[in-house]
Amino acid sequence: MHSDQGRDSQYIPCVPSFPGPRRQTLERTAIGSLLGAIPAKACYRSKPINTPPTSARNPQHSTPVRSQPPSNALLLLRKMSAATTPDVVPTFGPYLVGMSLQFIFMGVIAKQVYDYYTTFTKDAIFKKAIIGALAVTTVFQTTMDFVNLYRCSVKGYGNLLVFDLQDWSLWGEIVVTAIAGSIAQTFFLERCWKATRSLAVVAGGAVLILLSLGAGIASTVKFAEIKHLSLVPSIPIPIIMWLSVTALIDVLLASILVYSFVKKNQFQFIPLTIETGTLTACIAVINLVLYLALPGLAWHLIPQLVMGKMYAMSVMVTVSSRPGPETANPTMVGASLAAPEDRSVTASTNDEKRDLESQ
Repeated sequence: MHSDQGRDSQYIPCVPSFPGPRRQTLERTAIGSLLGAIPAKACYRSKPINTPPTSARNPQHSTPVRSQPPSNALLLLRKMSAATTPDVVPTFGPYLVGMSLQFIFMGVIAKQVYDYYTTFTKDAIFKKAIIGALAVTTVFQTTMDFVNLYRCSVKGYGNLLVFDLQDWSLWGEIVVTAIAGSIAQTFFLERCWKATRSLAVVAGGAVLILLSLGAGIASTVKFAEIKHLSLVPSIPIPIIMWLSVTALIDVLLASILVYSFVKKNQFQFIPLTIETGTLTACIAVINLVLYLALPGLAWHLIPQLVMGKMYAMSVMVTVSSRPGPETANPTMVGASLAAPEDRSVTASTNDEKRDLESQ
């Protein structure tokens, strides 16, 4: 009986026999292949082949043949199939939310940049250079993040190991965000110089900005060394330094500007200064808190992925909130729909006019 069974049966893969790419997809997503315990092609089941009809069999061999007991590999696969599926909510979920938000913010920034260059055509070269640098940085960051999203959700579909083992497109997220933050902070530092005319303020701010940028570069280098997103909690020093110094710079710059406006009785600029300065600082603090409080999870990716866009939007809102010429685009953020004479701001002295134009 055993010889007949061995002669009348063979082992075939347990993955359904679909031709072409569909079969390859099934093999890649087999549980054994996904978890790395056994390859998909090592899973087999027994199936009789070339079995003659019952009526044509020899009566002496008409006794039903017992099926062969399942192999150890098949038992292991069944056990793994019953295991709980890895939870993607605290890992891939925040990553997807952060990516979606920053793509939306990129559209807002593109509209703001277009309105700025078509409206404030006579602005200083410094402001135009800042806006141009932020536009290039945010576009590059969005392109880089889209490449990473395609890699994790399409090329590595269903495989969390691909999401955990990252490449340059997510390593560089930190340094690009640090560059965007440094550009925005340089813009606000220049406003502090015009408001205070203090070399100490400029020197201290420049040192902190360079320190923040250096910590961001160090964080990217360390991330590139460990490669795995789940191991990011093992490099706390550069990340904590980067986020802490970044939040400190934002709070200091906003405080210096608010103090200067209060001293000059220019209270109309205080709300916008507080909003733009504290928003970026809050994003950095939330990023740091989630990173420290939930190690090994990806919730900190939500503020991390939108942080660079928040810096760009804070600068764009600041430069666009000024009274523009009569031909200003009414859809611009901060532009008034009132009559031209209502949009003008009265300044009693030349100093106040100069300070107003600098905001």
